[in-house]
Amino acid sequence: MHALTMHHYLLCVCWSLWYVESCAVHSGTCRKQLDALDIPYQHPFAKHGIVATLGSGKAPCMALRTDMDALPIPEELDVPYKSTHPGLMHACGHDAHMTMLLGAAKYLKAHEAELQGTVKLLFQPAEEGGAGAKVMVDEGAMQGVSAVFGLHVWPTAPSGTIQTRIGTLMAGTDKFLIRVTGISGHGGTPHLVRDSVVAGAAIVMNLQPLISRETDPAQGGIVGITLINSGPGSPNVHAEWVELQGTVNSFSTSGLHHLKSRLEEIVTSTATMYGCKSSIKWNPIAYIPVENSEAMVKRAEQVATQLSQVKHFVYLDRPSFMAEDIAFFNDVAEGAFIFLGIGNASLQTDQKLHTPRFRLDDTMLPVGAALHASVAMQYLQDKQQGKPQVSSTSYRTSIEL
Repeated sequence: MHALTMHHYLLCVCWSLWYVESCAVHSGTCRKQLDALDIPYQHPFAKHGIVATLGSGKAPCMALRTDMDALPIPEELDVPYKSTHPGLMHACGHDAHMTMLLGAAKYLKAHEAELQGTVKLLFQPAEEGGAGAKVMVDEGAMQGVSAVFGLHVWPTAPSGTIQTRIGTLMAGTDKFLIRVTGISGHGGTPHLVRDSVVAGAAIVMNLQPLISRETDPAQGGIVGITLINSGPGSPNVHAEWVELQGTVNSFSTSGLHHLKSRLEEIVTSTATMYGCKSSIKWNPIAYIPVENSEAMVKRAEQVATQLSQVKHFVYLDRPSFMAEDIAFFNDVAEGAFIFLGIGNASLQTDQKLHTPRFRLDDTMLPVGAALHASVAMQYLQDKQQGKPQVSSTSYRTSIEL
């Protein structure tokens, strides 16, 4: 496939996805592309998700995954493909991820007769807090799948650099909303109120030793209060309630459970000490840590180093405290998740994820497509040849970069 043909296809798809930040619309766009490629699929999974299938329909079966959702961030870029939904934008690159997987689908369909097994394409909604991957697993999307691969664009890494690690790559996390309720009153009669704001402030301070004194420094952890709100009011009125929101992060599931349990104890006892009541709401599904299989990471490295635009394959010395729900796919199959660098100061693509000026280096779109297709074909080839680990010869797609 010629470079212009594939790159042009990927650009057209990516820009169409960037314009509109709706999972329902994205799902429809992806299904139209799959229909045009004559690739069968099942829909819906997790409301808007898609599972497409290529190959023989027989084992071995490998899954390639993309996320789909946008973020409630007002876009500040002045570009032709700027979001048409005010207050929403693709600030985490999920439009690029969908594009890369569709590019891989286009290549794999053209070479379907060469597939030595089955490839499932997972288009997954609700990564940003909704645990769409867990819902898709529960609904059977991973049935028969023995391996999974995914990637994430990474603006803090130079374009063409891949970063990952074997074992724990990213933390597990859960979000919380604490509500402290007191007794409101006039600012001139503080002795007659039960001050929810003071109790909330004390909770913020009392949570700090969970990390500094109760967590092994070598293991690390996060208990972060990121939002505080006492509702509408007046400077001379003590608020009846205050809400505290934040996240708990840990590199192990047991560590996450410990921090959550201790947070609940501290919130309850602190609120009681100030004569207030408290409640805590957690996310319906906590994210588990992302665990990478050694064999799959090595396979991804072998494939990546054959691509001309991949300059470096870097093994990180420590995991990231950010979280990703591909962890639920990796939990039921051996998986590899990698970070694909898109940072290029001259293109202004080095702005961080989840910021209003996030911008994509679109020259990396063919790289992501090639990685998806190559890893899948390499895995199927290795398994058919009875090689549990990485083979000595690597499979390279003919997608020109």
